[in-house]
Amino acid sequence: MTVEVGVLAEAEFWSVYQPIVSLADRSVVAHEALLRGVVDGREVGGGDLFFVAEQAGWLHRLDRIGRESAIAGTVPWLGDDGLFVNFNPTSIYRPQVCLASTERVAHEVGIAPGQLVFEVVESHAIADRGHLVSILDHYRSLGWRVAMDDVGAGWSSLSLLAAVRPDVVKLDKRLVQELPDDGARTVLKAVTELAHQLGAVVVAEGIETERLAEEVTALGADMGQGWLFGRPVRPDPPVEEPEGRWQPVVPVSGAPRR
Repeated sequence: MTVEVGVLAEAEFWSVYQPIVSLADRSVVAHEALLRGVVDGREVGGGDLFFVAEQAGWLHRLDRIGRESAIAGTVPWLGDDGLFVNFNPTSIYRPQVCLASTERVAHEVGIAPGQLVFEVVESHAIADRGHLVSILDHYRSLGWRVAMDDVGAGWSSLSLLAAVRPDVVKLDKRLVQELPDDGARTVLKAVTELAHQLGAVVVAEGIETERLAEEVTALGADMGQGWLFGRPVRPDPPVEEPEGRWQPVVPVSGAPRR
């Protein structure tokens, strides 16, 4: 057993959630789930967890844990809001098999299919477009929606959007935070206009000031996400969990299910 596998096997995982708001009235309409873990008593962020998992060959397992934790952790507070869940296409070999447990958790929790939005970053989408499309087709067959994240960060953003036709487009936070730079504005405006032509909703990430909120609203973004509206937090656990329901914290022991 490698050091990386040992670290992951002893970790405890859970999800934190960051609000996504309507820019029109600042009401919360959705939440993005982000994975966190405790290793040797220390909280570790999702980026570090997935880096270790990739080194250990555990990426598909941690990605599954992240999806299931994100959905399970919404009990009982989500209501009718949307839930954005990240995934890495390379962790899903055969969608019908690898996503079976995710589908089961969603059914047991009772979340409506239309509330789930599975998002993939642009750089991962470029790697194997054909495989990604097969995964997204399976998501859509279940009534789930799909989102492209960090759009605008790569040179092929516009052609990728046209090929994938996501339901939601999330603007790259680095470009958003460069506003009012003319170059950033030109790219973001082009992406926003194409997304709307394709029927997608546009979310601007990385909004930390009122000035940025005004900038992205003027560009036509529909929703916003960032510290201005709320940081990722772990919801307070319910006082009493119904017997047999999924718990927000996902411990890992032995061989995880696929």
